[in-house]
Amino acid sequence: MKVLDGLDAEEFDRLMEQFIDREDPDAMSFEALDEAARRQLAEIVTAQVEITGTIRGGQIVFEQPSDAPILAHGNQLVIGGLHLVVKLRSETTS
Repeated sequence: MKVLDGLDAEEFDRLMEQFIDREDPDAMSFEALDEAARRQLAEIVTAQVEITGTIRGGQIVFEQPSDAPILAHGNQLVIGGLHLVVKLRSETTS
């Protein structure tokens, strides 16, 4: 049974506050809590960002996007706490 199916973020927050304030340890199952947390994370990832780059000297060089929270420097992208380094290899290299 999906207890939290269809909740928006405000309703989820309200239920979490009630859960924290309750003394009864069985007020919400861990499965329901896990499902609610996964749904919230899935809803957060909704933005699509396009990154453009060119190949220079056998290396990709990204352009800095003007409207995205991404830092581009050469073949590196910094997105929040993620530091992504893109390396290219030739098709003949396995």
